Amino acid sequence: MPAFKHLQYLVNRCGDRRVGTLGNELAAQYIERIMESAGYTCTRERFSSPGGIQAPYAAVMFTGFLASLLLAGRGRLRRGAGLAMAALMAAAVLGENTTLSPLAHNLVPRKEGRNIVARPSSSRPPGVLVVAHFDTVNEGTAFNARWARLVRAGFYAYASFPLLAVGLSNPRWRLPGRLFRLAMLAGAAGMIQWQLLGTYNAGANDNGSGVAVALETAEAIGAERAGPAGLWFLFTDGEEAGIAGMRAFVEKHRGDLENALIVNLESLGSGRLSYLGSEGPLLRFRPSGAILGLVERYAAGSGLELHRREDPAFTTDALAALARGLAAVTLTRLDSGGLIPGWHYQDYIESIDPDLLEETAYFVRGLVDFLCENTPRN
Repeated sequence: MPAFKHLQYLVNRCGDRRVGTLGNELAAQYIERIMESAGYTCTRERFSSPGGIQAPYAAVMFTGFLASLLLAGRGRLRRGAGLAMAALMAAAVLGENTTLSPLAHNLVPRKEGRNIVARPSSSRPPGVLVVAHFDTVNEGTAFNARWARLVRAGFYAYASFPLLAVGLSNPRWRLPGRLFRLAMLAGAAGMIQWQLLGTYNAGANDNGSGVAVALETAEAIGAERAGPAGLWFLFTDGEEAGIAGMRAFVEKHRGDLENALIVNLESLGSGRLSYLGSEGPLLRFRPSGAILGLVERYAAGSGLELHRREDPAFTTDALAALARGLAAVTLTRLDSGGLIPGWHYQDYIESIDPDLLEETAYFVRGLVDFLCENTPRN
């Protein structure tokens, strides 16, 4: 089935696919139906996830408010508690950046997420793993074309909050300290409002397009051919909630993934075909030369131009693999400024070019075949 048909179903029939929603469950059922009809065996792997990344961010900002409030007072006990809160905030920011220790996830209400693992009947570990997340997030006006270029700067400001909480506690900085606490409260309130009352987003490009390409690739290759190569497909939930699903999968299957090549499909419906040469807005993690060499080798003979981007303003499921030393790379389509077109803002199916999506699916299908032929057998 053409990728655009899959995308139409995900957007028009499933719609809102945030963690824990009906649309999310309908998308999971559709993915299972398509993959099983192509001969793959599907397994659901459940995990605990925030309802969206806004909740952990709100928790971190409120922690910063408490840290600053405590540090502004007198007494060793109060200042010691404030320093502990600031340290917790710093650890939470770092954990969100690397996925290695997402402390903020433990501070917010959880929902049940579900990854869908589709594999051939063979039980051998994967040689090639194709990943695409199927969940969505509410729209945010900060992600429109005018403001999205400031996202990285915003993350650096966010990462500075623990130091600001400590530095602005000095009595000489009473007014700036109060303004900082007000900003933390406003930020937390804004995140909560975004998660609870934000505009629903069908996620046509991010990441209905990636799922659609993965489904067409799986159908075209078929489970019979996928078996000898150890080709698995993983459809993750909770990517928009702090890469929760991919983190859960990698932690569960870490031993099976040591020799796997992981290709993450993210937002492939519009823009220039690209791959990410690094991920992580604070600490950078780079794909291994082995997987990049294969991707570049295939692209050189494919007839399609593949661009390398070193400074994405976003992170993807591949980050959870890269931070743990696994061989992973993200394929995406970006505009001339290196941003995802329609990223969490007016991400409608009308902006997707069906022919471009099919061109991408053709490229991915050929790449996956190429990787399967050149993957060391376990």
